[in-house]
Amino acid sequence: MKHFITLSLFCFSLFMFSCTDPCADIVCGDNGVCDDGTCLCDEGYEGTACETEARAKYYGTFNGALTCPGEDPADQSIIFSAGPTVNQLLMTDAFDPTFLDTLTLTGNIASSPVRDIDFLGIMITLQVDFTFTSEDQVTMMLNQTIDGQPLSCSGTLDRE
Repeated sequence: MKHFITLSLFCFSLFMFSCTDPCADIVCGDNGVCDDGTCLCDEGYEGTACETEARAKYYGTFNGALTCPGEDPADQSIIFSAGPTVNQLLMTDAFDPTFLDTLTLTGNIASSPVRDIDFLGIMITLQVDFTFTSEDQVTMMLNQTIDGQPLSCSGTLDRE
């Protein structure tokens, strides 16, 4: 009986003093949960306490040129800002502010939806991807089909 009480006291003290909650002092805010002392952020958030919208690092104006096969490069100036949800960016053409589109952001790639346009009886399908190679540079890939003929244009844009 004496050994049982000693063993019980030992196990109780081991349990009480050796088990600490690694998340006790960790605050992840409204955008994450703590797991074993580290914040696991909700989609679209980052930072040690999930306090930063991941898309925010891409906000700004990016300038460069878009090149299509057989054509001279065309100047581009694109403004990226907050979209309607945390995983979306709003893209505005700085040369034509009436042209804007909502892009879906997945990691470092922002993609437009596929658009079908009837332009004077010519069917055009458009889709654009922006790959952020850093916070200060983005590669643009414009994929289009004009009357059934595919055409891809690309370019690199740098933060203004």
